[in-house]
Amino acid sequence: MPPAGGIGGAAWRSGSRWLIEGSATAMPLPDTCCGIVTAIECGFHLHTRQDFLAAAFRALRPGGRF
Repeated sequence: MPPAGGIGGAAWRSGSRWLIEGSATAMPLPDTCCGIVTAIECGFHLHTRQDFLAAAFRALRPGGRF
């Protein structure tokens, strides 16, 4: 679920799933809150993939899928 203070972008909910729009390198999410992080055709637009991967793995909970 998005943090109480807002997410800094748009969010859509379908049942227990959320689609959140925001920065791929500064995800506005708490640590270990996501079971899945999905990134589709975005690598071309990142200044550094290292920042994105750090943000993605920070947001993933243990055993989460990327």
